[in-house]
Amino acid sequence: MPTAALRALICDLCGWHPLRGEELANLLGKDLKYLRNQHLSALIQTGALVFLYPESPNHKLQAYELPETAARAQPGGCG
Repeated sequence: MPTAALRALICDLCGWHPLRGEELANLLGKDLKYLRNQHLSALIQTGALVFLYPESPNHKLQAYELPETAARAQPGGCG
């Protein structure tokens, strides 16, 4: 799957409900380290996704979600 398509799918999923990295890896059939290193970190850095617990990036229940403004502007999408 092309990078842009995979990232759009990640954003769609996280727009539906905040998801942990492990949940995304299972849903997408991808390795967690691969998702974090190649996609989730980039989506966080660009602001396409935000942490559910931004004050604690290593929180044991950390999840990814759309920023509030993006969720209102484009339901289920990012960028």
